[in-house]
Amino acid sequence: MQRILGVDGGGTKTVALLADLDAEGKIHVVGEGSAGPANPHAIGFDAAAQAVLAAVAAARAAAPSGMPIDAACLTLAGVAREGDRQRMEALLLNQLASVRLHFVHDGWATLAAAWADCTGIALIAGTGSFAFGRTRSGRSARSGGWGYLLGDEGSAYDVARSALRAVARAADRRGPPTALTAAALDFFGIAAPQQLIERVYDRAMDRRQIAVFAPRVFEQATDPVAKAIIEQAADELSDLVVGVINQLEPETDERRVALSGGMLVGQPALQERVASRLEHAGVPRDHLAVVNRPVHGALALARTLAQGG
Repeated sequence: MQRILGVDGGGTKTVALLADLDAEGKIHVVGEGSAGPANPHAIGFDAAAQAVLAAVAAARAAAPSGMPIDAACLTLAGVAREGDRQRMEALLLNQLASVRLHFVHDGWATLAAAWADCTGIALIAGTGSFAFGRTRSGRSARSGGWGYLLGDEGSAYDVARSALRAVARAADRRGPPTALTAAALDFFGIAAPQQLIERVYDRAMDRRQIAVFAPRVFEQATDPVAKAIIEQAADELSDLVVGVINQLEPETDERRVALSGGMLVGQPALQERVASRLEHAGVPRDHLAVVNRPVHGALALARTLAQGG
């Protein structure tokens, strides 16, 4: 019997799963823990490491004690570059010193959760957004992931920011009136659109807290302004997949896409719009998979590591 650890840390929360591997290599989850966000570029490396360790500690507390962790796969947003990985690993080794650690970005975990061979395209839209693809021959490509200043199109932050900009334009009479104004006033607890300036530029208000406004945009989907924002988000997200396809052509003869992240999993209207656009791009609907919990992909990759892969 071996014990493995899978961790999925994003811009909103961190989830850790502890599992035991039986003699046949089957995974049996024995403990789960959660903590806050773990993207070091959003909250800092020290805070991200503490979130990972807090989630792992909670999973350990929920699991039967007495077994050491043999291998762990950590899929963390913002840790795709080698320098970032090394920095995060150094912060975690004090608590996970005897564990074989493997870091991957969330595209890998999404593919592993969807398909055992880890091939296809992962489209992830949460606080941020990007797409990652891998072919059977081992070629890979990514699209997006440029961060909130240069990219993150179609993400929760992008949708929320677009909505708040529409509110500002409506207040200035530069844009049409929109139901998003009342939604924003209610959400931020203010009396007039001009008070948004004080709220969103408050040092205590980070982009994750702004992104939480995105679901309110979908609640106003019948409003023409909100509808246009949602349609634009769907266009941007499907374009991320097309970007990966273009980079991997002509090798992507079997196009399949795994959808993950709070925006795609939690918003059926956006998921449907993206699916429709991908169908026109040559991705059949029966080639789509929805990954609710990419942490299970991290566990699958940890199993491979424990088994010497």
